Amino acid sequence: MTCPEIEQFYSQFLPEDVVVESVPIKGMRFVTKSLSPHQSPRSPTVRSIAALAAAAAASHVKLEVGELVPRHLPMPAGVIENGASSDILRAGLATVDRTAQGNDAFRLTQLGVDAIRSTLTSSTLNRFFGAS
Repeated sequence: MTCPEIEQFYSQFLPEDVVVESVPIKGMRFVTKSLSPHQSPRSPTVRSIAALAAAAAASHVKLEVGELVPRHLPMPAGVIENGASSDILRAGLATVDRTAQGNDAFRLTQLGVDAIRSTLTSSTLNRFFGAS
């Protein structure tokens, strides 16, 4: 279940002409599984790129290769759903890091950083990530 606050936050990371069928960030009641890549090949999608960008922004993470992005967003309180998480990993946007204080997290790859930078508008990049 997605709350309006999460939907509004997530939508800031989508290009204006993109509509997603479902928001890949769910409320904290959502049951998560340990992160693992999807079994089938995946290409980066705007939906997954926006979810990863939203999680990075919510946690004040720099857009740099190797930065750790928590799967759980502090504000608005939410978590990237299992399917989107698996797609992020399989598409190569990030790798999994299991050492992050007992919670799975994403470690940004070059592909992930490049995908976020090319998908988000410059004003969104500046607002959430500064000049990074």
